[in-house]
Order: sequence, then structure tokens, then C-alpha cells
Amino acid sequence: MQSISAIILSIHKHTGNTIIANCYSREKGRMAFVYSFTKNNKGHKALLSPMNWITFSINESVKYPLPRAKELQALHLYQSIGINPIKNLSMLFLSEIISSTIKEEHQDKDLFDFFETSLLYYDEQENNYYNFHLSFLTGLTALLGIAPPVNQAQITDNIYAMWEGKMSTLEKEQFKTLCLTPINQCHTIALSNTERSRQLDIILDYLQHYAPGFKKPKSLELLRDF
Repeated sequence: MQSISAIILSIHKHTGNTIIANCYSREKGRMAFVYSFTKNNKGHKALLSPMNWITFSINESVKYPLPRAKELQALHLYQSIGINPIKNLSMLFLSEIISSTIKEEHQDKDLFDFFETSLLYYDEQENNYYNFHLSFLTGLTALLGIAPPVNQAQITDNIYAMWEGKMSTLEKEQFKTLCLTPINQCHTIALSNTERSRQLDIILDYLQHYAPGFKKPKSLELLRDF
């Protein structure tokens, strides 16, 4: 048996009381597993909500198409995300982003640590957390190896130069600030609601250019309503 620590990305009904869960794990990167509910573990359904942290065990010696998870437990329990509608919606949004940008089934400890550290930081914030999803996305580009070259004195990437040319001078400065500010300092960035919405469009457009397979999240328009 191997112990796995993971963040849930999505779940899908399989057969009967069985589901297939997609997750990002510390040990294996992106992976999926099968989990069966019984009368003794019905309470585990709440643990399998998107962006929840869990641990479980799998037996890799059994030759199923997907590993079957056992001994499911909570790795971290959020204090505010589950009860704050804005944070809850941003979690749904970010789960869609991660699902469409990360497909690699191999260990990437830095990426897992980024998810863990940043999301637990977000859960702790009581005020001034409205830039978090923007900072998370720019941090994600760096870990995916597609960070915008905002700190270069001269841009040599012609595609990036053309993409950047669509922004105003102020938008460029705000985008650069988002890219260079550590995620635990994102609350120090002053953006109006309109500017924040514009920066979100800029970052999503960047991902469409540079992240293979990226799709705009279905929850995007819901996020804009807040």
C-alpha cells in the first residue's frame, strides 16, 4: 500500500456508489482514483469536494485501470473557504484552471507545495483577499515554465511583444506588479474591481497563448458577479 497526499480537482459518478476522483498529488502529480461509498463512510463525500485536501492509500500491485483508494482522511480542513461564498467560488474557478493546464502524471513537489502553501494562506485571510486568484494564476505560470518575461529589459519573444502590445501602459504595470509580487503580499496591490476584472482577462488570454490545452473556466462569469 502507498500513502498519497492530494488536492481534489473534480469528481465524477462512476457506477452505483462509486466515483472517479481527479486530483493532484504530492507523490504522483496528476492522477485519478476510484472510491466506493458504503454506509460506514458516507461522510467522506464532503471530503471529496473540489480543492479539498485528503490522504488515502492505494494498492499498486492490483491491476485495475485506475487505483482504488482506501483509508480516506482529511489532510487539511479549511476554516473560511467552505463558508465564504467568494472564496468558495474562487476555489471552483481555480480547480478548473488547474484541471485544464496540468496533465503531467509525475511528481512535482514544488508545484504541490505551491498549491498547499498558497491555498492555506488564502484560507487564513479575513480581509483584502480579492487579488488572490490573480496572484495564484501568475504564480502558476512560473511553475509551469511559461512565466511572462516582465522583468526583461528588452522583450525578445515576438509573440509576447504582440500580445503585450494590446495593453495600456497602466495595465502593463499592473500585470508586472502581479507577476513580481509574492502571493502572500498580493493584498498590497491596489486594484479597483474594474482593473481586477481586466487583469483577469489579461492573464486568461496569456494562458490561452502559452498553456497547451487551456480552456476558459465555466465558472468565469459567476466569478465576475462578485
